[in-house]
Amino acid sequence: MRVLHIPTLLPKLYNAINSPCDVPADLSALLFAIYFAATTSLLSINEGDFLGGQKHEVLQKYQRGLEVSLYNSSFFDSPTITSLQAMAIYVRCRRFHSSGRSNWVLNGMTIYAAQSIGLHRDGSNFNISVLECELRRRLWWYIITADKRVAEDHGLVGGFETISNTKLPLNLDDSDLSPQLKTLPSPKETWTEMTMFLITAEASKIFARIHRVSLQSQHGRDVHDESRKLVADFDARLRKTYLRYCDRNVPVQKATFLLGRILLCKAKALVHIQSLNGLSAEQSANHINEETLSYACEGLECGSEMLTDEVLKSYSWLSSTFTPYHLLTYALWHLCICPNTPGVERAWNAVHACFNLTERNAGWRESDPHWAVLCRLRQKALTIRRSCLGTKPGEDLPGLDSLDQAGLPDTGPGIDIGDTSMPWDLDPLAFFDWASFAPTF
Repeated sequence: MRVLHIPTLLPKLYNAINSPCDVPADLSALLFAIYFAATTSLLSINEGDFLGGQKHEVLQKYQRGLEVSLYNSSFFDSPTITSLQAMAIYVRCRRFHSSGRSNWVLNGMTIYAAQSIGLHRDGSNFNISVLECELRRRLWWYIITADKRVAEDHGLVGGFETISNTKLPLNLDDSDLSPQLKTLPSPKETWTEMTMFLITAEASKIFARIHRVSLQSQHGRDVHDESRKLVADFDARLRKTYLRYCDRNVPVQKATFLLGRILLCKAKALVHIQSLNGLSAEQSANHINEETLSYACEGLECGSEMLTDEVLKSYSWLSSTFTPYHLLTYALWHLCICPNTPGVERAWNAVHACFNLTERNAGWRESDPHWAVLCRLRQKALTIRRSCLGTKPGEDLPGLDSLDQAGLPDTGPGIDIGDTSMPWDLDPLAFFDWASFAPTF
């Protein structure tokens, strides 16, 4: 996710190495954020000691350096582009280590600090250089897309797009930009260092629009055709502008392509999920859609590929933070309502793979309320499957490994997923698919 402009940053980094006592506080914060990010990216592919110490000790040292540098730079009173870049990179990488609410709080503070220096207003409105204008766009959308991801961890909806007129950055490589530019070049019609970033930003925009449309449906307006058109346009734009240029023989471009497919599948599934709003459990069950299950399966399969493909191993730390809540929820709901669906084996394989890969890092999920509920939904779906297959308690279900079997209840009691003690926000405007599915379970 390209938020920095490397050609102009490198001289500052080398100067900091040569004159460490003269490094400005905000640049010092950015250096520690880069150290933190580099260490995080290596955690998933490197075992044992790291840089002369335990990995988590090294991370804590860099985190402490970042905190001190931000304090010395008066981050809250006088944020700068550099200190905001540092904070944004740190918050993004921190999600790999923790899914707790502190990420939501930190990202919110970062957004308000960004607003305080006008990042929510497009740089073309100000008398600034072309390069600075583009860097401001990159930084604002980097922060906003991170806010969307953190919001989903807690069943919330980020809504900062509505207060901003900042345009998306252009599909350009760093080498296309320089301080001497007087006008921005045209976006490239090819894969660039910004392509993955732009796909996530485009998706963030379309999910926000789908949410706004869902608000209108709460007042009795039929908006399903509008939602479908939004997603169809999004699909066409992503394919034409970004995905067709991805060479899947190149690791970073393959990761870009898979992420694009995941986000497209999520958007398509959300349109059908949205159509279930306001329906009773019985009515929802009559709207089973095999095409939507297929989208959910494809999204889950692409997510698993991003985590298991050896050539994408260096990106697995980032991929592991993209938990497909909506796709898993729909797939499990579908399997409960229609356990003998034609795509049942594909669906279960996709669900099992996603659970197994996510639970590799169990500590990351300890404070994640959504994951606890998804585990209970999976148990319910497995109980129904056992009943349909006629297997007895204690017997193995076909196609399940030992980890899957360990998660099965020995008997088939009803599980009240609507239990108010579960820490999930049931507000239909926050996580509108869950509000529709909860009564069914």
